[in-house]
Amino acid sequence: MPNPAKGARLYLRKRRGREPIWVIRDGGKEVSTCGNESNREQAEKALADYIARKYRAPAGPCHPDQMTIGRALEIYGNERAPNVASPETIGYHIDVLDPFWGELPVSAIKTATCKAYVRSRGTVKPATARRELETLGAAINYCHKQGYLIYVPRVSLQKKTKGKTRWLSRNEAARLLWAPSS
Repeated sequence: MPNPAKGARLYLRKRRGREPIWVIRDGGKEVSTCGNESNREQAEKALADYIARKYRAPAGPCHPDQMTIGRALEIYGNERAPNVASPETIGYHIDVLDPFWGELPVSAIKTATCKAYVRSRGTVKPATARRELETLGAAINYCHKQGYLIYVPRVSLQKKTKGKTRWLSRNEAARLLWAPSS
C-alpha cells in the first residue's frame, strides 16, 4: 500500500554547480515559486498563494474569509459606481475606506472593527464616518447580490445624528427678507 500524499510543501532543490532553489512539491509534481527561488520568505508566500488557488472554486460565490474588503470595494467601484447619480462620492468613500479595511477579509466586519474605524477617522464628524460605512455595507451587499459572496456580515452603524430641530417660522422669514440691509 502506498504512503499517503504529504500535500503541497516547499522543497529545497539542490543543483550541481548552482545555487539551490525552493520549489513547491505537490502530489509528485514540482511547481516553480515564480522567481522567488532563492528567498525562503518569498517562497513561503508563493506556497500560500498556490494553496489558496488550489482550493478555490473555479467560479461562483466565495466565503467571506476568501475575499478581501479591498476587492469588494474594487468590484463595487468598477461595476456599480458608474451607474449612480454621484460616482465621485463613492470614489471618495472607497479612497478613505481602503487604507483601514483593504487587506482585511470581509468576515472581519464586526461591531468592534466598525467602531475602531470610526475612531480611526478622528477629526471627521460621526455622520461622515457613518456615510462611509454605509458605502462599505452597500459594496459587500452588491457583491452578495452579484454572486461574489455566499453571505455578508452586517455593518454596524452609529446612531444617526439629530437633524435640525428648529426652522424659521413664516413671520421670522418675512422679517429677515424685509429688514433693511446695512
